[in-house]
Amino acid sequence: MTRRIAATGGKVVIFDLNEDAGQAMVAELGADNCVFANVNVVDEDSAKAGIEAAVSAFGTIHINVNCAGIGNAAKTLGRDGPFPMDVWSKVIAVNLTGTFNVLRLCAEVMASMIPSPMTVHAG
Repeated sequence: MTRRIAATGGKVVIFDLNEDAGQAMVAELGADNCVFANVNVVDEDSAKAGIEAAVSAFGTIHINVNCAGIGNAAKTLGRDGPFPMDVWSKVIAVNLTGTFNVLRLCAEVMASMIPSPMTVHAG
């Protein structure tokens, strides 16, 4: 998705905890088109800092694509007992809460745009 957006002239800000992979993508796409922000999507302050970096680099936010996610392949009930709730909670925190956290903060920036952005829901 990042490559496609950049290839069509879009500017991209990557939120990730993996600094090496993020910087490699910046090097591939060029610093004029891509910025990396070390962001923990679950942490509100971290997400706000990433959004501030996006606005600082490119002026505003037009699109938000959430791709952050983690997984853990395990049985609901295995040899060692039931699936650990702490593992489940971390997956839900990143995949659900983190997605909503970044979405709501980006929506605040997008709502302040003049003229107002058009909202499109797909899927």
